Amino acid sequence: MDSDRSFYLATNTAHGYKSLFEKACLPDADSRVYIVKGASSKIRSRFIKDVANSLSKEGFCFEKILCSYDSNKVEGVIFEDLNVCIFDGNYKNKLDPMFCECTQYIINLGEICKRDKLFLKRNEIIPLYNNAKESSMKCNKFLVAAISMQEDTSRIIGKCVSADKLEKFVSRFAKKEFGSVSDKIGEISLRFLSTISSDGYKTQFDTLRNMCARIYVLEDKANCVSDTFISQIKDCALMCGYDIILCVDPISSSKLEHIIIPELSLGVFTSNQLHQWEGEYTKKINSSRFTDRDTIKNHKTRIKFNLDAIDELISQSCVHLENMKNNIDLIDEIYDQYSNTDDIDSYVFSTKEDILSLVDAQ
Repeated sequence: MDSDRSFYLATNTAHGYKSLFEKACLPDADSRVYIVKGASSKIRSRFIKDVANSLSKEGFCFEKILCSYDSNKVEGVIFEDLNVCIFDGNYKNKLDPMFCECTQYIINLGEICKRDKLFLKRNEIIPLYNNAKESSMKCNKFLVAAISMQEDTSRIIGKCVSADKLEKFVSRFAKKEFGSVSDKIGEISLRFLSTISSDGYKTQFDTLRNMCARIYVLEDKANCVSDTFISQIKDCALMCGYDIILCVDPISSSKLEHIIIPELSLGVFTSNQLHQWEGEYTKKINSSRFTDRDTIKNHKTRIKFNLDAIDELISQSCVHLENMKNNIDLIDEIYDQYSNTDDIDSYVFSTKEDILSLVDAQ
């Protein structure tokens, strides 16, 4: 399942499970959203992959939406040229159609399940589900502790940041890269480029490499300047009429980390302790140029303690996500045992044909 663009639309954060799926399928007269329900998460992932591959063979490119906790699963695909999205409609992604059978369609894979058999397995399935939910909540508690350490560091460094220096740099950058202000205001798409997963902290570096011929790297180890920096770059790009992809920090779920401007093939990537940029880049920007370095040195020990603590807390959160994944895998095994998996191909074919027929009718 090849795609040069891979993002996440949901992840565990310090504020609970954060889903951007709803924002990705806001009502649009020209868009269609297929929401896949029922069966196991493994089967839903297989279905989405198979439909994407089938349409890809017809010459259509897509953006891949990865499962945050399991790198082997896919939770969605977006065909921008077709104005079509296919998303996993599990309860955590919060996808309830507002315009069912108009612009949003439910694909019920539960029809391939043997309900009577699964009912007899309820005393196995329900405890596994509860265990997975508990592990997810424990993961979030470690992320709450991590964000408190991050906020402490931000309070220290924040007092040392020169707003004037930062604004002047962004102004020069915008003038060089974006040109003059436009009558049109650009649009924002929200994504996660990184996630906390069952096998560690993951970042989709290749997505940035594939989408951007020019990559500016903001070196911000303590992650205390990037939110303001990216926010100001965002405002300038929008005022100059460019559509942008904003990548949100998966731990805080509110701070901004990266920005991609597809029309310019340009990206700004925050390189910090959790994801350090490797490979070629256009220019490196050190966040220390915007700060009072001497003052920060006075807090060096405390900042190092916070950064080390964040690493350990993130590591522990991943352990709990691994436990969550193990329980979900066991649920999937039960569902797959009592599902007519051979029937999936017919759902894939009918969905592909439906998408193509609707596109032809436009």
